[in-house]
Amino acid sequence: MKAQLTIKYPLYAKIDIATATNHTIIAAPGTGKKIAIAAVFAKSAGSNTATWKDGSTAITGAISEAANSGEVVRFGPDSPLLLSDNQAFVITLGSAVQLSGVVVYGIVVD
Repeated sequence: MKAQLTIKYPLYAKIDIATATNHTIIAAPGTGKKIAIAAVFAKSAGSNTATWKDGSTAITGAISEAANSGEVVRFGPDSPLLLSDNQAFVITLGSAVQLSGVVVYGIVVD
C-alpha cells in the first residue's frame, strides 16, 4: 500500500532566469522536509537546454527548448515529483537565454 503524503499545497516559485549556470528555484526546506512538485510551466525566449536537479543531482537530462517554446509538466498533488530530504529544486541552463515560468509545489514533513 502506498504511503499517504501530507502536503500543503499550493505554494508557487517563479522561474525567471537567464544565465548559463545553476539556479535555485526553490530553496532547500530544512532537515526532515522535502519539496513535492505538482506542476511546472516554463517558456524559453530562445534555443536553450534546461536540466532539472534535486540539489546537485540531475533528475532530467538536458531538456531542449526551442525559441519561444513552452512546456507544462503536471505531476499532480497525489503523485508529485518528490525531491530528497532537505534538497533544493535547481534548474541549470545551457545558454544565457531567458527561461520564465512557475513551479507549483508543497512541502512534505517526515
